[in-house]
Amino acid sequence: MISLKAFVTAIYDAVSMASESLAARNHELFSKYFTQVEDNSAGDDAPVLGVEKQLSPKMVRLEYPGVNPASDGSNTSVMVPLITLAPFSACQIEKVTLTTEFKISVDENDELHLDFSKSSRWGMKPHVCKMEVVVSQADIPDGLKQIIEGYENVLRRQL
Repeated sequence: MISLKAFVTAIYDAVSMASESLAARNHELFSKYFTQVEDNSAGDDAPVLGVEKQLSPKMVRLEYPGVNPASDGSNTSVMVPLITLAPFSACQIEKVTLTTEFKISVDENDELHLDFSKSSRWGMKPHVCKMEVVVSQADIPDGLKQIIEGYENVLRRQL
């Protein structure tokens, strides 16, 4: 037997830990698109401002055909932040559904308890539980959208 409170707490804790794990995985995606630099151009104010680290975008050099009238048709070398070329796909847990059968009882303190035992008046039967976890693509945070759009604007000016 388990109290209803302990059961709900266990489910909540499990879903919270899974969400934190996905958030950590999403954070790791930044290492694909950015590298940490040791430049302390913020000076002595960095710790005061809460700057933990400085990131620089990973860049690739692409040859782009010259399109403006002043070009002689030769290619233009353009530095492109990798994050503007590849999709940024972060995940989140959208929904968790747990369906199970149990006996419920009330103890002397009026607390609910759940009994997941396999026995029933018809004999032993396996306990069945169905769990559905829906993981969906997370929306890109507005700050990251603005960073990507800023890099795209710089790229347009290079062309």
